[in-house]
Amino acid sequence: MNSSKIDGGPFRRHYRCRVNSGTETATSRIDAEIGRRVHLAIWDLKMSQADFSARVGMSPSSVAKRLRGYLPWSASHLVRAAEVLGTSVAFLVGEDTAAERPPSRAGHH
Repeated sequence: MNSSKIDGGPFRRHYRCRVNSGTETATSRIDAEIGRRVHLAIWDLKMSQADFSARVGMSPSSVAKRLRGYLPWSASHLVRAAEVLGTSVAFLVGEDTAAERPPSRAGHH
């Protein structure tokens, strides 16, 4: 995943709207950022949201709400998401922005 996707890219406006909705807390901003990073990793791996939901053991509705920052991410959800996405929890929570990016499967079949 390249840094332009993390710093902006196709999902930035959606998440910025959620975070600037006027009802955010520090926790909801963190959940929205985690959701953005998970969403970008799913997109980068060309994985469907339904496939991701099945692999992490959450309903598609629950995943959609977490991706948009409307539900919090538990520690167990983060660990499972990192395993499925081939990255680390540190990357998903924004502590490691370079070394733990999920591998790109662009061009792989």
